[in-house]
Amino acid sequence: MARIVFTTLGSWGDLFPLLALAKRLGERGHATSVAATPAFRKMVEDEGVAFAPIGIELGLEEYAAHPEILDGGQNGLAGIRNLMRLFILPNLARTARELDAACDGADLLVTHPAQLAAPMVAERRRLRWATATLFPGNIPSAYTVPQGNPLPALRGPLGRAANRYAWWFSRLVLRGLFDRPLNAIRRELGLAPARDAFLLSGLSPACTLVLCSPHYAPRQPDWPASIEVTGFVLWDEPRAAPMPAGLAEFLAAGAPPIVFTLGASLAIDPQHFFAIASEALAEIGARGVFLVGREANVAGHVRPDVAVVPFAPLSAVLARASVIVHHGGVGTTATALRAGVPALVIPRAFDQIHHGQRVAELRAGRMLPWRKLHARRLADELSALAGDASYRARAGSLGAEIAREDGISVAVARLEQLATHQDAAR
Repeated sequence: MARIVFTTLGSWGDLFPLLALAKRLGERGHATSVAATPAFRKMVEDEGVAFAPIGIELGLEEYAAHPEILDGGQNGLAGIRNLMRLFILPNLARTARELDAACDGADLLVTHPAQLAAPMVAERRRLRWATATLFPGNIPSAYTVPQGNPLPALRGPLGRAANRYAWWFSRLVLRGLFDRPLNAIRRELGLAPARDAFLLSGLSPACTLVLCSPHYAPRQPDWPASIEVTGFVLWDEPRAAPMPAGLAEFLAAGAPPIVFTLGASLAIDPQHFFAIASEALAEIGARGVFLVGREANVAGHVRPDVAVVPFAPLSAVLARASVIVHHGGVGTTATALRAGVPALVIPRAFDQIHHGQRVAELRAGRMLPWRKLHARRLADELSALAGDASYRARAGSLGAEIAREDGISVAVARLEQLATHQDAAR
């Protein structure tokens, strides 16, 4: 059996799929552990998985102190730049050293692509590593364009040439912003400079698993053979955050409600989202469930037809829901798609615009830009979803296709193959 280390950063949506993989591989006899911010310790250890703290405490409260990381300017690039400046770059060398120690005796390192310390550690140790990505939009292809591109992906030979140019320009911008500081840290760790250290270094050349349904993120024809689309790896039932008391009874006590959530990312700064949601629900006469993320966000939403809780297993809630309104985080998007529930996506930062656009393209829901959110518009969008049966039909048919997939088994089999190969090579 192999020793496999998983590492990630970000919010719960970034942790959950990797924790699910670590649990499944542990059940199959492998020694698995998660190396991440100390804020994830309880969540991981409650699931019976070994935990190694790396870097600084980065939980919801730490992120909430700096809502500028949610700056949607420059199609999300402003927020990413703030996230790098405030949290990632100042602590990356320390994170790499602590991750290096956590990898003692490891046969395989599995990383979220945004954990920039992981490829550095793998290079130093000559350790086999794999990427498990939730966002196929960061993998260049002549058949796609980067998030934020003013034009959609174009078709035909000339279109693909234009798409390649869009990727070239995106790489040039990101190279100018991040290669210098990242290479300074590489030098500190005794590594040679790298090019495209932000965009491409987190994609393993040996194995990159795209943890998405091929119905949602089809494999592009020009991706290398090392990239595999597995199907969604969904898990949202942590022992540390079970179904809140009374919520199941609320769900069963009336008409299917509309669910509102900002996940764990936008919950750090919800602005007036839940107040606007309350107004829209009153206007259309619907029941609601607010999953508000942080205890600090709970106050001020007391109504008998709205249940307000910090967290609940989303898959269980959606089994009784009519519509979901969410921010476009990939975990929330995937869970809604699998449940067959039509969505209104209101993206604000990071990869959320990409997911909002994709849901709209699939006709599994609609997208409303964050800057256009107000009660009247929200009520209109919800009425449009309810009034057009094609959204529910499309969401239902897509959900049925996704439910037949077994992404976790596909991913586990590939990781076992990698880890066993590495173990045998030793």
